Amino acid sequence: MKVCKNNNGFTISETLVVINLALLMFIILVGFYLFMMKFSSNLNTRLSSKQDLYDQIFFISQALERSERYTINVDEESAQIKLKEGGVIDFKNGQIIINEEFSLSDSIDYSIQIFNLDKEQVFIKNGQCVRRPFDSDIPFSLVSADLNWVEFIFERNNREIKFTHYPSSTSITNFKNIHL
Repeated sequence: MKVCKNNNGFTISETLVVINLALLMFIILVGFYLFMMKFSSNLNTRLSSKQDLYDQIFFISQALERSERYTINVDEESAQIKLKEGGVIDFKNGQIIINEEFSLSDSIDYSIQIFNLDKEQVFIKNGQCVRRPFDSDIPFSLVSADLNWVEFIFERNNREIKFTHYPSSTSITNFKNIHL
């Protein structure tokens, strides 16, 4: 009897090795895909929260720039900027609320330094008045015509964003020293 050897095709061991290698490559690709999706999601979350902060700062700066006159009211637990046009910006403990619509409260520290024409300084940290003018009790109000400049400092994740508003109509530009 004659045995016929057929060398066409693969043996079972070769087939199992190829399947194992393909499965290993598939697992590596799925792991890389999941890592990239998680990284992309985290990056988008950080960028959107950063963009929210910049939107708030831009809205505050534009509101102060467009307003001819505004009043800053300060009491023991909050500060409030009332614009001539009717808008309100509330600075409460850890929160900034603009016209009762926008709110910024997630892990942000802020401070407001107000310098009036008498060279006195008002310092508000997270809505609470830390330093007030010499001759005033809390609560007190300041009008934009009596101010040299107002400096806003926002801090998130050990990164400071600062801008200064000059309410005087004689200043060349309303905003200077924007530091990112």
